[in-house]
Amino acid sequence: MNCLKTNPQNLDCLLSLGVSCTNTLDEVKAMHYLKQWLLFNPKYKDIQFDPNVIPENIQDQITFKVEHVK
Repeated sequence: MNCLKTNPQNLDCLLSLGVSCTNTLDEVKAMHYLKQWLLFNPKYKDIQFDPNVIPENIQDQITFKVEHVK
């Protein structure tokens, strides 16, 4: 998390956090970090997807469920 404070677009950090949250079964946070990773990754800049599928304030929504994204 400290890494994101200095560089919120650090791809290694975002991917690591996404994987870590997946491993601890925190699917909502995992989706948030992996969405950020996709948005900032230059390899995927040409892919068009709706960034609103996973809301920006997802981490603050305790009741947000994976089913909402599906």
